[in-house]
Amino acid sequence: MEVGGFSKDKKAIGADATAAYGLIHLYYSNYGGNKDLGHKLIKTAAKKNQVIAPYIEGLRYFKGYGYAQNLTTAAQWMRKSKKLCLTRAKRL
Repeated sequence: MEVGGFSKDKKAIGADATAAYGLIHLYYSNYGGNKDLGHKLIKTAAKKNQVIAPYIEGLRYFKGYGYAQNLTTAAQWMRKSKKLCLTRAKRL
């Protein structure tokens, strides 16, 4: 069933695009990318259950990149990413 005119697939594609755009901003932050916007977009995609974004958030907490280092929070984000990966793999 479609809600608000969007299918689940379109929502997933939107979350993927948000994560990719965030990664571009982070990767190219020394060449005009906006690092803060990149962090915000990745966090947004992670909350929308995009598969790789929660892993990136976990890695950021693990390394202390953009956040204070917090291994518990890092593990929570990474477990979320694993769960999403396994759920999507079962659908294939």
